[in-house]
Amino acid sequence: MRELNGCFIMLKKIIVICFVTLLLLFINGCIATGVFTLSSVSRYIPTPEDCEKITDSRKKESCYRSIAVANKNLSYCEKITGDQEIGRCYFNMALGSNDFSICPKIPTSSSWHNGCYYQAAKITKDTSYCDKITEDGEIQACYAAVTNDSSHCEKATDNDGKDECYRSVASATEDISFCEKIIKANKQQDCYVNLATRTGDISSCEIITDNDGKEQCYSFLAMQTNDVSICEKITTDDTQYYCYFNVARRSKDTSACEKIADSDRKTLCYASVTNDASFCEEITDSYIRDGCYRDIAITTNDISLCEEITTDNIKFCYFNVARNTKDINHCDKISDDDDMRDQCYAIVTNDASFCEEKTTDDISYCYFNVARNTKDRSHCEKITDSSMRDECYAGIGGVS
Repeated sequence: MRELNGCFIMLKKIIVICFVTLLLLFINGCIATGVFTLSSVSRYIPTPEDCEKITDSRKKESCYRSIAVANKNLSYCEKITGDQEIGRCYFNMALGSNDFSICPKIPTSSSWHNGCYYQAAKITKDTSYCDKITEDGEIQACYAAVTNDSSHCEKATDNDGKDECYRSVASATEDISFCEKIIKANKQQDCYVNLATRTGDISSCEIITDNDGKEQCYSFLAMQTNDVSICEKITTDDTQYYCYFNVARRSKDTSACEKIADSDRKTLCYASVTNDASFCEEITDSYIRDGCYRDIAITTNDISLCEEITTDNIKFCYFNVARNTKDINHCDKISDDDDMRDQCYAIVTNDASFCEEKTTDDISYCYFNVARNTKDRSHCEKITDSSMRDECYAGIGGVS
């Protein structure tokens, strides 16, 4: 199948991977280990002039796509070259506005062409859109998704088409029997996980034969339902710990922490759920203990907790609390890193003059952050790193 044929499965995989990764980072105390964190991302809509200044072709096209969707102006899609990317722009426009008269503008050579008609059919419940799809398997999947009639799946001429068709029907009807008809093991597993999280039915997880997949399914179902008993079905120590920790965090219930076997991890769980730093001092592992103080300090904006940190993490703690509170006095506490202290001053005060004496790498980050905070693109041109400069003009990336 071409790129979008499995877009619904692929998208779910991407979300799962990203979500798990972020959870693991949080649990290991990595949320704020650096100055520039994912949690601090801020976005603004670029201008056409910004897009023209971008040197990387893909970022330039992404820039125009952002403008097109934000302004609901198709003319910006026409500035994009390449069937695939221009198709993506029109696809985003069509779905963003529910205007499926845009679909014919997508070149048939673009995988977004069939995806646009598929979405149009599902949203409008109009099977006439299915007939505009060019691939047989996708046509049948479209009919099945709109009508919830699995007989269309058998008409697909290839196994990928049948699998996608059965997945669509299983999702629409929440009937696990359609997952069982899927041939490819990874697609079948995705189908089971999707149904488990949609319906809250643990039996969908239990059907999965791959142990890692089964435990992933248990973890997501436990977090969705805040049911700590599901975590007990997990046999891998780390996976089970993450399950208990995240159920505790989501439900704000420390009883889930009690089930964690490792003493330091259990204490970290209590501290994270209650935002009570007194738990941190009971942790024997210095890395976990410092992470505990740092995360609670940043969550509560309590600068005094940073002073309990014994490692280099202390300066990151000062920096993040200063940024959160906009208190320049906290920047003064960064005593052993002049570059970071000046970046702290720049970001707290939005004064780019503090960036001028930085090293090559730090100066780019410094100007990037000031540009993002002030929405002043003039600072972008001072960024020496070309990739970061492109992101600054586009307003689409990275860190702030």
